[in-house]
Amino acid sequence: MTAAGALSDWWASGNGGPAAYSCSRTLAAVVWRAAVASLPRYEGPEAVPPPDRSPPLLADSPEIRAYRALLQDRGTPMDTSTRRVRALTQAAQDLDRRPLLWCAEDVAERCARLAELGEGVWALLEAVREFWDWHPDGPWVDAQRTRMSSLLAVIEAPALGEPNA
Repeated sequence: MTAAGALSDWWASGNGGPAAYSCSRTLAAVVWRAAVASLPRYEGPEAVPPPDRSPPLLADSPEIRAYRALLQDRGTPMDTSTRRVRALTQAAQDLDRRPLLWCAEDVAERCARLAELGEGVWALLEAVREFWDWHPDGPWVDAQRTRMSSLLAVIEAPALGEPNA
């Protein structure tokens, strides 16, 4: 199994976090963008638009507040909760889209930007995986989970894995 295989396996099952974390640290921006470019055009269900306007601070949006509450209900340690909520909030600001509307390509583009800056993508991947478990729009999020799995499988391809060296 390749290091990227560990990331793909973690996305599918939630198991193998340490190996997936290690893999996520080595993926360059060019790899994320090549994977996005290789995905077929999306033709699935569209996201249901949020019923409310976005508040001035994205951290106050209903979905981020609900995600924060979910983490608290699960007893997630405060430092982990803070890191994951911050990852979602910063991604929402960077993408200029509410997390309820994110597609797999949005997540991968944010990962590419983080990789360009030399910052880690792990907190974002953890948060998105967990957020999509909570997400109220089942058809949309199921399609995006599948697309994210496909994207990670493309990253596993040897031709894409070589630029990481």
